[in-house]
Amino acid sequence: LHRAIGAVAGNPFLEDALHRVWDRIAVTTVANLDDPHWAGAITEQHRAIVAGIRAGDPEAARKAAKTHIEAAGRAYRPAS
Repeated sequence: LHRAIGAVAGNPFLEDALHRVWDRIAVTTVANLDDPHWAGAITEQHRAIVAGIRAGDPEAARKAAKTHIEAAGRAYRPAS
């Protein structure tokens, strides 16, 4: 989904950034998908982002993306 959004946006900077971020978290993301709660939450977050895009509502898409980014930040933050 991340790479598709970058490609559809037609923004080379965004597309490059998404590729680099994905390459850094891909292994951990795949491992986290074994957790049904995490997988369900990510699916719902992705659906909300896509719904905002499809509706032509950039504010809804932005809010959904922010929620997704914040959740990922919490999940990938190293334990202290």
